[in-house]
Amino acid sequence: MSRSERDLWTGILFMAGSCCFAFGAAPGLSAVLPAAVIGSVFFIGSLFFTSAAVLQLITSLRTGSR
Repeated sequence: MSRSERDLWTGILFMAGSCCFAFGAAPGLSAVLPAAVIGSVFFIGSLFFTSAAVLQLITSLRTGSR
């Protein structure tokens, strides 16, 4: 995977995680959805965020050796 592809996927994954966190924290959502569903949305968001962080780490390790 090239650096530009890694950068693209890093941005996409961070955006997906942010959307999950924003949706899970929406006001009044707990009145409509059960807590397990909201918790699942936050968990999925954390997976996106963690994946993006791993890509960021890989990028920094590769560019740090130059």
